[in-house]
Amino acid sequence: MISELNSNAGKIIGPFDHPEGDAVRFFMRRDILSLHPERALPFGYRLEPWCEPMVPAYAAVLAVSFADSPDLSLYPKLASKEGCTQIIEDLTASPEFLTGGSWLVLFNKEPAAVILSSRGKGTKYGKIEVVSVAPRHRRVKVGTHLVNKASWSFRDRHLSEARLGVSRSNRNAVRFFRSMNFHVSDSKDQD
Repeated sequence: MISELNSNAGKIIGPFDHPEGDAVRFFMRRDILSLHPERALPFGYRLEPWCEPMVPAYAAVLAVSFADSPDLSLYPKLASKEGCTQIIEDLTASPEFLTGGSWLVLFNKEPAAVILSSRGKGTKYGKIEVVSVAPRHRRVKVGTHLVNKASWSFRDRHLSEARLGVSRSNRNAVRFFRSMNFHVSDSKDQD
């Protein structure tokens, strides 16, 4: 299991907390006290709440989504459906995993996008663990919808902000999250 208690720092370590090699990660945050209203997904897309039997569909989206990502060298498990399944199982085994902040988007019956979230230390913020959109479903605002949906779920739980980590080399992800009003906090994880 990748998630484990770090005895030195006393915090839960997730599968994305320690990339391989010398990666620089940005830790980003967004205030969620004032959010835009939720919008409907584009025609043909539907949102499914977290459902453990759907783990293979979540893993398929992760594997396809990260196939063209610079993060693949940092997180080799993303290269296979089996590795993605292990990542999901590790994330969902954590007591901080937030089922109400995790969804799968289907296009007709095809898995198109996924977001997995958790509650941050001490319940003061929500953490987006991973958001991924299959390449053929990008540019239709599915990722934007998922991040907003997770942010609303954090707000409904009386959390004040959303946080996430992203590798600096994944410029598209950094640009995407900046467009969603996330800003880079200091260089240390706030967990």
